[in-house]
Amino acid sequence: MTYRWDSDMVVTYGNIKPIGKVPLHSDEDQMKFYLTNLNKTVNYAKGKTKKAAWFVSNCSPKSSRNEFVKELQNHIDVDVYGKCGTMKCPTTSDEECRDMAAKDYKFFMSLENSLCPDYITEKFFMMMNRTILPIVYGVHDSHEKIAPTHSFINAAKFENVKKLADYLISLDKNDTLYNEYFWWKPHFKVTNNEANTGMCRLCAALHDKSLPPKIYHDMTGWWEKSVPCVTSPKIV
Repeated sequence: MTYRWDSDMVVTYGNIKPIGKVPLHSDEDQMKFYLTNLNKTVNYAKGKTKKAAWFVSNCSPKSSRNEFVKELQNHIDVDVYGKCGTMKCPTTSDEECRDMAAKDYKFFMSLENSLCPDYITEKFFMMMNRTILPIVYGVHDSHEKIAPTHSFINAAKFENVKKLADYLISLDKNDTLYNEYFWWKPHFKVTNNEANTGMCRLCAALHDKSLPPKIYHDMTGWWEKSVPCVTSPKIV
């Protein structure tokens, strides 16, 4: 039971499920329809005076995310909260801090400490549940598999950090384009704490005598060698 999709039992930090007939991954024509039929009464940019926020406590990750954010800060304001930053949240409640970020900031840096296939940080789902636009650095297209089309920004898809910053600045100046990233809100539900239900499913499977026994003779080969993590992505 791991976060990887080729596990016997898949357990992620969260999930995003349709609550209607809108598909998780819409085609180009469907997206044109959804984006041209937005609810114009809701402005997700209203009242937000700050650019990007990042909450981080692991200061020595394997993903080079620190270098990425440092380079991004040369082009756009990124406020860093937590053990590794200089900003302090006005409250000690994690939930209230996330609410503060969604209220004041337009973008949230949702960056994994390890760039491994299918691994998505819990902060991604926590912020997708709010009215802020996540920025990820996904080199395995894991976020694209689990989240609706055009619901986040993948920095790894940009040629360099400067072009990413230019795009974020353009969104900051254009509420219409910014709001398009929230088209999916009425059609999907974000859930957190999937690990809790995963333990229940594991318990049920262990007690299901109809399931055949299974043995893995080389866990290291499956876990580390078959789909290795990226330790040093290109940051420019």
